[in-house]
Amino acid sequence: FLAATMPAYAIGFFITIILRGMGYNLRDSFLLTAHLTPLLYVFDFLLGTTEEEVAHILLQAASTFFFAWISDKTKKRALFLAIQILMTIVGLAVLGWANPNGARYFGLFLINMGASGCVPGVLAYVSSFCHLTLLNADACPQNANNIIGYSKRSVSTAMIIAFGGIGGIFATLVFRQKDAANRYKPGLYATFACQGMFLILLAVNTFVFKRRNAAAKAGNRVNEGTPGFLYTL
Repeated sequence: FLAATMPAYAIGFFITIILRGMGYNLRDSFLLTAHLTPLLYVFDFLLGTTEEEVAHILLQAASTFFFAWISDKTKKRALFLAIQILMTIVGLAVLGWANPNGARYFGLFLINMGASGCVPGVLAYVSSFCHLTLLNADACPQNANNIIGYSKRSVSTAMIIAFGGIGGIFATLVFRQKDAANRYKPGLYATFACQGMFLILLAVNTFVFKRRNAAAKAGNRVNEGTPGFLYTL
């Protein structure tokens, strides 16, 4: 969750400063990062600005809802989290190394779309589908995630949210004002590292969960002490 929230917080905190570094004036930098609200429509009309400032929030929402929908439909989490991580990585590369401002702004779109979808995606990965046999279907409401038991769930939820906050703190420390002339490259490298760690952890979880599910289906293992329970991949 730290790796998921870090780029989201970084863009949320520093997108206006990054846009200023691209040469946009203060007004346009704020408008290009503004959320879609009725007040903004009025503000846009009075200032005569374009619709770019609201496009990124629409694409971000569309991407998040699409990956949530397809994850629910296919009952897969790690795969679509990995796709969104790759979107974030591509966006970071475009932001840091492309030259035209339009391309760099597009990179911000990709980062927003990938990182924003990963935040609820990780939460759903922990609290997700119920894979129980028909004989144990009544247990679904109590065990409908990858973590079984109220105590485990309470502790894991607290830890996840705490690490999400740590990701925000980390983002503020690695994007430093003195790196502005270098396009905040140290901050981008740190974000790349977080996304790499995210992919590695997903791969490890998927490998372990697949082996445990195979053993459970073969009758050689009972996952989480709950007969019929399968981990969500």
